Amino acid sequence: MDFASIKEDFKKRVCEQVELRQEGEGHFLVFTPFRFEDGDHFRIVLKKENDLWILTDEANTLMHLSYELDDQDIDSGNRGEIIEGSLAGFSVQNRCGELRAYP
Repeated sequence: MDFASIKEDFKKRVCEQVELRQEGEGHFLVFTPFRFEDGDHFRIVLKKENDLWILTDEANTLMHLSYELDDQDIDSGNRGEIIEGSLAGFSVQNRCGELRAYP
């Protein structure tokens, strides 16, 4: 599948405000209108892995949260439950800090 087809299909499935930039064979940066409070963009990558397409934050989101919260606060208590519930609601997996989804 060529880049234009991948981009068109992705935008139809996700949102027209999403942009893709190819960074290599089967590796695309995903730009959304969403940002952290400090203005940084969420890091989202669409990549092909073992013949499957995945979305990953490449462990950036929880790392970014750790600037303001202790790792223990992210993984346990109310915050941990809220984060895990939010991830489960969107079928996102937390693999040692890397958030992954299979669109």
